[in-house]
Amino acid sequence: MARRAHETGAADYLRVEYSDRARGSSEVEGLGGMIQSVFRSWHLSRSKLYRHLLEQLPPLPDDHHRDADARALTELVYPTDPADDTLEDPRFEFSTPRQRFAVVTRLLQRLAQHRPLLVWIDDLQWGEEGLGLLEYLHESSELRRPDLPLLVLATFDKGVVFDPHLASRIDRIGTAAAHLLTLEALSGADHRELLDRLLPLDPDLKERLARRTEGNPLFAHQLLDQWIRADLLIRTSEGTLSVAQDPPVCDNIHQLWVQRLDGLLRISEDREELMEAL
Repeated sequence: MARRAHETGAADYLRVEYSDRARGSSEVEGLGGMIQSVFRSWHLSRSKLYRHLLEQLPPLPDDHHRDADARALTELVYPTDPADDTLEDPRFEFSTPRQRFAVVTRLLQRLAQHRPLLVWIDDLQWGEEGLGLLEYLHESSELRRPDLPLLVLATFDKGVVFDPHLASRIDRIGTAAAHLLTLEALSGADHRELLDRLLPLDPDLKERLARRTEGNPLFAHQLLDQWIRADLLIRTSEGTLSVAQDPPVCDNIHQLWVQRLDGLLRISEDREELMEAL
């Protein structure tokens, strides 16, 4: 939906993504990753990022926060320890968590001046920071400002929300400030019909794929794409597609994407150029 809105010119979109904390964060995650993506600044050092932001931030009518915002956004990308005096300037120390979200909200306001903005927060169950931004937008009535044409779309998997407090916060936001839409897995029959429409799979392979992907159409599509890219599918005498050997099967779609990204990083000669493209 976000990409389609951008393609049709209906809105610009930003993506904030998170992943399982047990795997560690990556350079493309969170609000810092979103800032680097917007300003295409993966290769910039801290001081160069600050100067880049100072030049590239879209101006506001009353822009007295501009320098402070450039410093604060730099801090979101490159968090520092206030006690560490060896790091390069500029520095910025947030006095409260809400100040972080106020800076991000002004960034959204800057970006939404000429076209509505759609912000997609993906895998919210792993992103307490993203949930904090949603709570700030609701509690401060920022989403109702006429000069901020903004739609926030947050996706999360309730099946992996292990922290009861985090789950209650997500439910509270969904009840008070959002339209909550639950997407159930496809039924077995519907899922197998989808697989039939994607490719003429051998019945045994189709059944194995259906059981593994458990009604998740995106997972099924991406797993098939992985097998095609690896040239694992062969045509049988009946005209269907099968595999010569057991193909690699991830436990979930997140693991599949992590493996794909790791593979890209291994073969890329210019890691910074790849991160910028992503």
